Amino acid sequence: MKILYVTGNSPWPPTIGSRMRSYSIVQMLARQNEVTVALLHGAAREIALFEGDAQRLPGGHVVPAAPVSPWRHWRNATFERYRPVLKSQAYGAYRDGLRVLVERERPDLLWFFRFDAVWNAGCDRYDAPVICDVDDFEAKAHKRAIGLLPLVKRVAATIDYPFLVRAQRAAAQTCDLLLVSNPEDVAEAAATTGRPVRVAPNGYDYSTPPDYDRQRQRRIVFFGALNYKPNVDGLCWFVRDIWPKIREAIPDVRLDIAGAPGPAVQLLDQEPGVHLCGFVESIRSFVDSAALLIVPLRMGGGTRIKILEAWALGLPVVSTTVGCEGLDAVNGETLIVADDSDCFSKACIDLVRSPIVGLDMARRAFEFARPRFDWPTLAPRLE
Repeated sequence: MKILYVTGNSPWPPTIGSRMRSYSIVQMLARQNEVTVALLHGAAREIALFEGDAQRLPGGHVVPAAPVSPWRHWRNATFERYRPVLKSQAYGAYRDGLRVLVERERPDLLWFFRFDAVWNAGCDRYDAPVICDVDDFEAKAHKRAIGLLPLVKRVAATIDYPFLVRAQRAAAQTCDLLLVSNPEDVAEAAATTGRPVRVAPNGYDYSTPPDYDRQRQRRIVFFGALNYKPNVDGLCWFVRDIWPKIREAIPDVRLDIAGAPGPAVQLLDQEPGVHLCGFVESIRSFVDSAALLIVPLRMGGGTRIKILEAWALGLPVVSTTVGCEGLDAVNGETLIVADDSDCFSKACIDLVRSPIVGLDMARRAFEFARPRFDWPTLAPRLE
């Protein structure tokens, strides 16, 4: 089968969750199908990296963009942070380029990664069937975030919400099937869009068992995209409300944060015991001596690949309910779930003070995750 995979950003390098998902799915599809990757509005550096890594990914094409008016640039620059529905106003920016590519490649199936790609392709219909991998169902994530915004932004976001739903429904009508990573999103996505919805879970590589005998230090770690609003909000909440309680109980504990920080996260480096480590080449090396991973998310959607990664690396996890949703995790068995600052701090303190408890939980988590989330296990289901 010939598949045209259409995405707004290069799947390479797979350094953050969305790229990991896209990269892994393209790899799996390419095992039994001929896959061409179309990059919409890819930055020059991403395109160069993608084309330079042809051994890892199938051949790619860059779809040329239609001209965008200065008004649209100004409008998006002004409102995009608070009004994500305006992404839908970019309808058709890449319609002509993608049409040319479809005519040339004549794919048996078009596979879009997220609604942004469908919007920017003009919400067109094609002769071939269309799948959209929604990954995180944006309407649900947007609704969840509204309650955490300051008053003015909350009002603007509440006004925008029906338009975002309408834009998602319009994009979905051009698709024959939607995919989500979180089983808990299926019912809401189907009801909102009126389209068939199936689950394509996130996964990770569980082929190598962790080293459970490594020395654990008094280190708590977090890694992820630090320009991603749920990560930024969760980290700020953790450092503001939870970290002082942990430091009071364990004065020499450290919080190491991996990722390229934005302005809000950079301020956290001024807090006692908090260290911004920037981009790290190897997450395995970064977490090697850590006592646990924190996932203090209060908003967002989909499922967290960082938890799957921690389970694969033998790292205990403390997460909110939002952070671990969709993974069928068992509180106290595969991770610890805590939604208020007192419970979250207590869980972190216990794991730092008692590494053996975290070790036992990490062993159970690996055995739980391997048959469910190992990419080779998921490949037949995806095919």
